[in-house]
Amino acid sequence: MKHPQYSWKNWLGFRLLAIDGSALKIKGDEYSKLYFGLVDNGSETPYALARISQCYDVLNHITLAANITPHSLGERELALDHLKSIHNHNDLIILDRGYPGVCFFRQILNSGRQFCARATLGSWTTVIKPFLESGLKEQIIDYSLRNDSKAECKRLGLSSESMKLRFIRIELKSGETEVLITSLLDTQLHPYELFSELYHLRWPVEEAYKVLKCRIQIENFTGKSSLAVKQDFFAKILMFNLTSMMIAPIDELAQSKSTKTKLDYKVNRTEAFRKMKEFGILVFFRKSVRKIIDRLQQFFLRKLIPIRLNRSFPRKNVKKKSKFAFAYKPLS
Repeated sequence: MKHPQYSWKNWLGFRLLAIDGSALKIKGDEYSKLYFGLVDNGSETPYALARISQCYDVLNHITLAANITPHSLGERELALDHLKSIHNHNDLIILDRGYPGVCFFRQILNSGRQFCARATLGSWTTVIKPFLESGLKEQIIDYSLRNDSKAECKRLGLSSESMKLRFIRIELKSGETEVLITSLLDTQLHPYELFSELYHLRWPVEEAYKVLKCRIQIENFTGKSSLAVKQDFFAKILMFNLTSMMIAPIDELAQSKSTKTKLDYKVNRTEAFRKMKEFGILVFFRKSVRKIIDRLQQFFLRKLIPIRLNRSFPRKNVKKKSKFAFAYKPLS
């Protein structure tokens, strides 16, 4: 097949990066349990839990940085490690509710990046409560740091001066209200109407975790040592990225050919990951790599599904216990 070209996607000139974390249960040996740390939730035998984090390009579906560490390390600490390890390409960082903090915001700005973060309504009480009571849909506030934030910034070698932040109210279809905090202060260049969609664009990082945990089975480790756990983690991140890079031009090709249909189409990622699990490793060992890539992409092109926009489903907080055997691996 003629090799399709792919144009790198951005949002108003920004590379959109979502940083998010999760946790993995580790069925490891005694050393790995000591390394990652034990968690006792009171309902079962204490188990080892690792913290994972990734910096994800949400428009191009690539994990730019990832890490697996002891659970005791904080999400912001891992987030800063991500930002230090990747080159700044006019990045806009999208953050969920666990991340907002003035010192963290200052560190993002010092790295030459911008941010948009969802705030917990019970936090930033001196600002968010009066902002919501005002009825305004947006407000730029010169935020004065509290004493504890000043001390933390000074400890980190950061300025403790006040900082201008833009607060944005978003009314959701569910009737809920969310508040976004952003460093994009120019209301002409970045008007209010952009932000509801902008924050929603972080959703692919959630989907990436679903793929890693449910499809790629990232918790299905081949060994019990901390080294084996880390090797498996990074190997599966590599395969995830390799699959995404092979899919991207096929997605563009499929959409360019769907102008005569009512719906746009994209590659069925579940089928793509299943195929890559079987044959992706050949890319590293066969001399004629191009032939392998051609065959894989031809397969992807035959596995298209329609893109259905504006669909939403309530999140189900159901915990399922998955047990993996080290001696036997699932085929699917």
